[in-house]
Amino acid sequence: MPQILRLAILECEKLLPKAKAARGSFGDIFHDFFAQGLQDLGPEAADVRLDVSKWDAMAGEYPRIEDVDVIALTGSCMSHSPLSACSFCNLLLFRYSGMSKTPC
Repeated sequence: MPQILRLAILECEKLLPKAKAARGSFGDIFHDFFAQGLQDLGPEAADVRLDVSKWDAMAGEYPRIEDVDVIALTGSCMSHSPLSACSFCNLLLFRYSGMSKTPC
C-alpha cells in the first residue's frame, strides 16, 4: 500500500509572464522538484506518492494544518525586508501554532 505524502506549496510570489509560460507557477516548479527527488530515491521511495496542493499565500490562502504533512514556501519579495519576513513568519506561526503573541 503506498504512503501518501501530503505536500502543501505556499506560493509567495508570482512568476513573470515569460517564465510562467515556460515553467508554470512556482507551485508547478516545486511540484516537479519534489517529484523528481522522489524518483531519484529509486526503490527507497517506490511506495511514496505525492499529493500536492498549491496555495496562493499572497491572497491569504492556506491549507488546514491537519490536511498536510509538509509545507514548502516558494520564497518571495516579501522576504527581501527583515520586517516583512518577520511579519509573514508571524502570520504562519499564528495560523499553525496557536500562539497568542508573536515574537516580532
